Amino acid sequence: PPPIQTFSIPSVVSDAESLDKTINDTGEPKEPEAPTAPSDSRQSVLSEQDSKVISDLQDKVSEMEKKVSFVEDLVPDEKKVAHTESMIGDMWNFVNLGKRVDGCEETLAEHARLLDGMRKEIKDLNSYKFYLDM
Repeated sequence: PPPIQTFSIPSVVSDAESLDKTINDTGEPKEPEAPTAPSDSRQSVLSEQDSKVISDLQDKVSEMEKKVSFVEDLVPDEKKVAHTESMIGDMWNFVNLGKRVDGCEETLAEHARLLDGMRKEIKDLNSYKFYLDM
């Protein structure tokens, strides 16, 4: 025998029933009722494990949103960029100035060495002059 298929039939509200719900006893239209919160008595179609996974995903998404908002706050404004460029230029000039000073020190050391050599030669010549004048 073929398997029996079962299905549920949705309930149907007739127009007369819906009309009764919208008109009060005096024949005037009723005020629309505020929607009621769904009751907690309904059963969830998700298992506890699925609910926990969804809850964990929601927590992770909220953490990512916080991180993204933090990164958005890190975007520098034009004043900060200009100030940083100025500081970098100042550092570059300071490095170049240091190189120039080093070069000048080397040059001065070389000149001092040459002057010492010339002083020694002049001193030696003066000592020989004594012998030559005789």
